[in-house]
Amino acid sequence: MKNASTDIESKRSKLRDVAREAGVSVATVSRVINNSPRVTEKTKLKINEVISRLGYAPNPVARALTVGRTKTIGAVIPTLDHAIFANFLSAVEEALAASKYRLVVATTGGDPDVELERTQALFDMGVEGIVLSGTVHRAEIDQLSSRYEAPVVLTSCYDERASYPTIGYDNFHLAQLAMKHLFDLGHRGICVIHGPLKNNDRTRARLAGAREFSSEVELTAIETELSEAGGSEAVGKILKEKPRPTALLCLSDVIALGALFELQRASLKVPDDISVMGFDNLNWSVHAEPALTSISLPVRRMGKKTAEALVRKLEDDVDIESVLIGGSLVERASTARPPH
Repeated sequence: MKNASTDIESKRSKLRDVAREAGVSVATVSRVINNSPRVTEKTKLKINEVISRLGYAPNPVARALTVGRTKTIGAVIPTLDHAIFANFLSAVEEALAASKYRLVVATTGGDPDVELERTQALFDMGVEGIVLSGTVHRAEIDQLSSRYEAPVVLTSCYDERASYPTIGYDNFHLAQLAMKHLFDLGHRGICVIHGPLKNNDRTRARLAGAREFSSEVELTAIETELSEAGGSEAVGKILKEKPRPTALLCLSDVIALGALFELQRASLKVPDDISVMGFDNLNWSVHAEPALTSISLPVRRMGKKTAEALVRKLEDDVDIESVLIGGSLVERASTARPPH
């Protein structure tokens, strides 16, 4: 009975047989197997004819060992608890699958040490590229990328000064857009409710953008857990303040949902008594009561562009360029002019 190593060696031999019979290199055979556009139709027909005649069926493990390809991308993200990450990963996986690539996902809980550990593990598994969230990471990740000669893409942000290409949003500008909406409605007492700032440059950029209006409004900020419970707890504190703000800008729809729940428990009407605005435009925001005004982040477009950029780099050595994904304001019933 053949063992695994014998079988892999047999596959290697057959790949060389195909190359020899077709009069091409092993690399050219590999390109045809992986549907690379870098091979002429005439050569493809010739190689496929030889493959059919010899009965060669590429085994994924054997192929990886033979040509150094796994066609696998790793994504290291803070959490799977929130729909925005699930939507992003779904788009990445769909775009990768169209090019016969696979996606492996790891989560970090927002801990940079865990992120480094997960990234190392994915490289050890043989991933050919890595997707990370944000621009701030442990320096050792640079060393891993260099050692494995693997491309890295940073997502959910746009910063041409970053050490790797960024595909994402201008979080600073989008927070300004949100504040301008509330300001134009006439709100001059605004509280920004945000998730943890530690190890999260996206939230820090949003808060900095909101604070650009500090000279125009009475602006306060509350840091809370990035969850419905966090939004509820923050509103509990706000309701004890005198005077109370007339608008809440939640830097996540998840936090905004908790805020809506707590305001309802307090018998306050949104937006008659207080306006509430979110950030993300998650699918449920249009169905909230009232429907939630939010900043729309096209996460699926970001996922598709991220996957396509990595595939172009790995297949055709096309440099990955930073891409600004534009967000937009979606005005709904949860914001209105402040009460008299």
